[in-house]
Amino acid sequence: LPSLFGCLLVGLFFVVFFVIRRKSDSPPDACGSLQIWSHRGHLDSSSPESKSWSCQHVLGELRANGIYHFDIDILFHEDQVIVAHPTEMGDDLGDFSPSPCSKIPLADFIAMIESYYGDDFYITMEPKSSWTEKGSFLSPPDQVVGGILNVLDTSPVPHQRCGIILDPWQVEDSRIHPLLHRIQRHCNLVTPLRRNLAPLDKKDIPPRIFQLIMPTIELFGDERNGKAWLKETRSTSSQQVIAWIVDTMETLARALNFGFEGAISNHPVRLKAMYEKLCGTSDIKLRL
Repeated sequence: LPSLFGCLLVGLFFVVFFVIRRKSDSPPDACGSLQIWSHRGHLDSSSPESKSWSCQHVLGELRANGIYHFDIDILFHEDQVIVAHPTEMGDDLGDFSPSPCSKIPLADFIAMIESYYGDDFYITMEPKSSWTEKGSFLSPPDQVVGGILNVLDTSPVPHQRCGIILDPWQVEDSRIHPLLHRIQRHCNLVTPLRRNLAPLDKKDIPPRIFQLIMPTIELFGDERNGKAWLKETRSTSSQQVIAWIVDTMETLARALNFGFEGAISNHPVRLKAMYEKLCGTSDIKLRL
């Protein structure tokens, strides 16, 4: 009997071990559909070869891999708006990996993306700007937004296939407010949620004028941080939530468990492969 009892204990140990192991390899609790977004036009920002890639090469690869969504930064530079982050404009980039699409005029970028995607894409544009900061490639917000709108007037994207990212305080600013009608004629309004808002509260739910909400994934570290905000947002509006930056299996699982509609990544093709390993297909396109 003692030996039989010992065998049963050993057997029970292995059953528990394999159940735990299986659970660790299983999909997240909420394995729903997820849009995969390219951050700044990146294909894989960590690849040593990325510095030699052209924007055309990257767009072709992203299209071939079913990546339809883009989140880019916009600067006003030398009397035109260009696709760029301020960090990409300096001579000493350090470890920062510039996008192959950086420093390209917005009108040219739109023409490139339409040549690969037709009207089957979605792009959000964040005006990198400041009313007060000088010498850092940042122009006043109304100048950057106005420059984007001038491009869209002459090189329009298909209706509502774009979004312009503004903070709520910018929308209320009397210097930006006159541009809202022009913005909404071309694009949706999108707002970010930055880490300084932690922990999120009901007061942080953006007005319904914004069709998309883009929070940093850092605001959603656990069940207590962000869960109540998300539940309240879902109950009061139909705004879609696209999280940034999602580059790892851990942040991907977090995005899925919180039920976000999309994830912005510096490695979108790699992230898509992670998602498909967990959940199946990820060929999901934004529909507003």
